[in-house]
Amino acid sequence: MAKFDCFNQVISRQFYRYGRLIARRPAIFLIVPLIVAGCLSSGMIFLTIETDAAYLFTPDNSRARDELAEMAALFPVNYEKFLPNRVLTTQEFGGSVVITTRDGSNILREEVMAEIIHLDNTLRSLEIQAPGSNSSITYADICCHFTHDQCLEDPVLKLLNYSSKSVTSMNLTYPFSYIDLIDLPVSSTDISFDFMEGLPFGSVDQLAFQQDGIPDLSFLIPTGPQNISINIGASLGGVVLYENSDVIRSAKALNIMYFLRSGTEEERILAEEWERAFLETFLTLFSGYLHIEVSVFASTTLSDELIAMATRVMPRFCITFSLLIGFAVGSCMMMDWVFSKPWLGQFGVISAMLAIASSMGLLSFCGLPFNEVSASMPFLAIGIGIDDMFIMLAAWRKTSIKLSIEERLGQTYAEAAVSITITSITDALAFGIGSITRLPAIRVFCLYSGMAIIFDYLYQISFFGACMVYTGRREAKRKHCTTLKPVLPKDEAPSEFYRLFCSGGVSKQSPTGEPDDHAIMGFFRDYYGPFITSPSAKIITVILYGLYVGAAIFGCLSLTEGMQYKDIFSDDSYAHHYMSERAEYFTAFAAPISVVINEPVAYWEEDIQEEIENVTRTFESVNHIYDSRFSDSWLRKYLEYLEMENIYDSENATGLDQQRFLAILQEDFLTNPLFEHFVLDVKFENISGQNAISASRLIFLPGNLTTTKGESELMLAVRAIADNASLPLFISSPPFEFFEQYLVVLPNTMQNLIIATVSMCIISLVFIPHPISAAMITVCVISIELGVIGLMSLWGVSMDGVSMINIILCIGFSVDFSAHITYSFVTAPCRTGNQAAIFALHSLGMPILQGAASTVLGIIAIANSPAYIFRSFFKTMFLVMTLGLLHGILFLPVLLTLLRPCMRLGQPKPKPASDVQTTTKEDSAARVDFDVNLEEMPHRDLERDLQREECNSKASSTQEPQECEEPKV
Repeated sequence: MAKFDCFNQVISRQFYRYGRLIARRPAIFLIVPLIVAGCLSSGMIFLTIETDAAYLFTPDNSRARDELAEMAALFPVNYEKFLPNRVLTTQEFGGSVVITTRDGSNILREEVMAEIIHLDNTLRSLEIQAPGSNSSITYADICCHFTHDQCLEDPVLKLLNYSSKSVTSMNLTYPFSYIDLIDLPVSSTDISFDFMEGLPFGSVDQLAFQQDGIPDLSFLIPTGPQNISINIGASLGGVVLYENSDVIRSAKALNIMYFLRSGTEEERILAEEWERAFLETFLTLFSGYLHIEVSVFASTTLSDELIAMATRVMPRFCITFSLLIGFAVGSCMMMDWVFSKPWLGQFGVISAMLAIASSMGLLSFCGLPFNEVSASMPFLAIGIGIDDMFIMLAAWRKTSIKLSIEERLGQTYAEAAVSITITSITDALAFGIGSITRLPAIRVFCLYSGMAIIFDYLYQISFFGACMVYTGRREAKRKHCTTLKPVLPKDEAPSEFYRLFCSGGVSKQSPTGEPDDHAIMGFFRDYYGPFITSPSAKIITVILYGLYVGAAIFGCLSLTEGMQYKDIFSDDSYAHHYMSERAEYFTAFAAPISVVINEPVAYWEEDIQEEIENVTRTFESVNHIYDSRFSDSWLRKYLEYLEMENIYDSENATGLDQQRFLAILQEDFLTNPLFEHFVLDVKFENISGQNAISASRLIFLPGNLTTTKGESELMLAVRAIADNASLPLFISSPPFEFFEQYLVVLPNTMQNLIIATVSMCIISLVFIPHPISAAMITVCVISIELGVIGLMSLWGVSMDGVSMINIILCIGFSVDFSAHITYSFVTAPCRTGNQAAIFALHSLGMPILQGAASTVLGIIAIANSPAYIFRSFFKTMFLVMTLGLLHGILFLPVLLTLLRPCMRLGQPKPKPASDVQTTTKEDSAARVDFDVNLEEMPHRDLERDLQREECNSKASSTQEPQECEEPKV
């Protein structure tokens, strides 16, 4: 097998020399990392937190973002002619209120409506101080309006004429209700087209729909000669209708929205002040109502909540730090006060914290903003960081205390540093692969975490190595681990109290001259290893693995994709409550979709009109898009207007020339109060000296989007229509930015998984000296990935950006768990597969168990976090560590024993029977492995005789046969 381990041996020799160097100059390797960490961590004064959720969770090169930018250039928001369904973003300045009853009953009651009207009056009368002035500003001074400088009003309250008594005398219909024209500043003689038929609702029906917090109010729809209809579907939620009628019997919720102007810097400042007063009122006033409950949302809520979430989770890091300190100290303790290493355990945690501070400081100085997803990084990095400490300590315990500190550390680094190099490279590579994802939130997290892993590795092989030197010197002088005073071994203790609390070290009467084995290592050797290698245990393990694979495949088939909008916020925040209320009650209408013709076309020509009408009907036929009664097509209404006025006869196709078509459109149609809202949809320009329409848009209303799959399918469907149309079209809708993440999460995950798996296989072939190791590691990676994806689905975690991080990271951990066990198995100096499995578990079972436990402890503080992002992070990471541990100490050892006859491994040199019989004892196993390592260690010529004498002395002291071969240079 030597022909496979050339590279491994080169690295091992270099680390051997490096470990001896640290032992000779520990102060340098202790102080320099502290200075470097201090300088780098100072960069955190430049730390900024990214609060733009649209940027964080929208893929790079987003088509939706480009379409919104083009829409903003063609049809910028006009706050003097403002309609909510023409907004370009989900974050327009203003406030939104969802009102329900405390008892969950009908909201259309007089006493309930009286409190709602009072609440509306209170919000509209809020006063704020204008900056640099003593004058007071109210909502009416900064609100958006469409005509006559009147603020937009809630359609339900407008229909009720702001009278709570009207709710008992008026029959509201759904989704259209009607208002008399005498209430409008127009004459009924201006309307001369047919009344639109009502909606054919059947039996009692509760309309429900999930909007995921995307605000929407519909526009006025002219319908008849005596009245007009208002779509109140986006205002009333949880509606129940009378049988065979469109009359509302009850409703569960009302949504009132307040829009503020923000066209200038002064208006934005005033809008922010009003929103602040709006939210303060929510905290003080809303809880005082007897009948209603109120949830609110403002444009600044998203950024405020993202900052609050990132800052709220950081105190939990104190819990993590305390748990890991306790765990590290406990793991380093033994029933021996000399060989216990509590201070070394603490220094291992400090080393990981130095790495976290260094990575955050460096990247903050480089201008990389932090975000709420990145707030999970410290919990993960500190758990991963101390994993390396356990590998180092396991290697240190296998060295003989009779050797010098320099030699012990050299041998420790020759064995452990190669292992932690492999794991650090695989973890850093996993994060590096994750950083190429198209989602900025995930990319930033991976950059912060990957940098933390790199720094942890550097500090582990420098700072922590120096700490091991000082600990080794203390052990060599037989000093107590806490008092640092010389003590006597247990056999020489003068009293029972002294034996329990003070004694330690190796007695002169010890037959081996080595310390006792750690209890956990002994458990793996004497109990666990023999148990799982028994025939009955192997059968049970194979059955368990089959059940595991079956459950994983079942979970993969029920996997859901994407993170919903409400999951961005903490469960206990007012924003999450608002989003939940909207998701529960307002599921009939979603944010409108704009279809833009962005090049001049001959709108006056019949064939172009027919083509536009055909495209319009095609969009209206798409699943989840309502029919023509809910569409807003200026051309369709204009042609109806021309026909009614006998200006245009569509049947005779007389047509109009360009000049008259555009003149009537501008001078008559768009100035008519019933159609003037279409002025927002037609853009006129002077092209080649002639007045022309350079761009126009059509509005379509979707609804009943209850799943992320439905949202992504809708977006793909309308884009496909636009791409295949003969007209120059593009699609735009504010929530499409968020929907696009659904399209990239699964493909990006699969792409990154393939890249990472291939990369890990190559790394395994390079560093681990046997092809069978790489094959087994690849099998473990695939098996663990399958289990994580399937079981996380059964645990309620979707395939989103956060879970994608952990699935990619899972590959790195899969290598961590499987590489050590596999390598130890194939290199074990044992004749049978069972003996090799026990040898591997005895050598590495404890550090693998400690590493998994430390990582789980590192993230356990966020297990009950009120934020979905952190909970899903914990769940997927818990699955990664649990399944990785299960494979490392159960499935993989059993599989290797079953495949051992197929492996062409070198046989160990013949040894006396007494030696073979003691291969399950810690001291014999350690010596066999130790001799193999010594044959591969580089030594100076002057040390050869010394090492030969040590080996002979060791053999004679144990009274067992021992081979002492010539040390090689």
